[in-house]
Amino acid sequence: MARRRGSYAMEFALVLPVFVALIAGVVEYGRYFDQRVAMVGVVRDALRAGATRETDETPDALAFARQAALKGLTDQGFPGGATVEARYIGVTPNQRIEVKASFPYAPLISLVPTPKRVEHVAVMRMAYQP
Repeated sequence: MARRRGSYAMEFALVLPVFVALIAGVVEYGRYFDQRVAMVGVVRDALRAGATRETDETPDALAFARQAALKGLTDQGFPGGATVEARYIGVTPNQRIEVKASFPYAPLISLVPTPKRVEHVAVMRMAYQP
């Protein structure tokens, strides 16, 4: 039994770095995907807000969608440096609005490679078209 104790320590020393890297990857990517899911919700809500604005109510649905996305990102507690872009695609009667939002991703552990930005793009048909 005394001879076996050294091999247990050696096996532990060999397995520990792999195990730590695996746990770090799970934690880091879990955090990244959590922020990504929240970003999808914010973009979807901003897109809906911009796409359902009547033209006489708010002349610039793009500005309204941008403001809604920035407010949603702030309310969710995302870090600064977020960018939001909105644009029209197509013409009436099939005009659509596209919203793209992103912010820099700050790794928690920095032990595994992760994406540099969390971003999402979505498109929705305008509800009210002249």
